[in-house]
Amino acid sequence: MSKSRLSPHDRFIRSVFTNPKIVREFFETHLPQKVKETIDLNTIQPQKDSFIDDKLRQQISDILFATKFNNEEGYIYCLLEHASTPDKMLPLRL
Repeated sequence: MSKSRLSPHDRFIRSVFTNPKIVREFFETHLPQKVKETIDLNTIQPQKDSFIDDKLRQQISDILFATKFNNEEGYIYCLLEHASTPDKMLPLRL
C-alpha cells in the first residue's frame, strides 16, 4: 500500500502507532483486564497489512499488530474510524 493513497488521518495514526511506548499505553488503557493478562505487550509489533477498501480509507484506518498471547503468536486488529465531531453512538456504528 503506497503512502500517497493514505488519508492524512491514516498517516498520522500509523505514525503514532509505530512508537512501542504509545502502543503499549493504548492497549493497557483500552483492553479489558482479562485480555491484558494474556498478552505480552512487550512483544507487540505493528504489521504493514491493511484490510480497508480504498473507498473507505478517508474515514477508517486499520492497524494489525503481532504479539504473543500466553506465549503463542497471535494478532490484534484495530479498526479506527475518523470522526470530526464527538458521537456517543460511534462504537455502535461498527
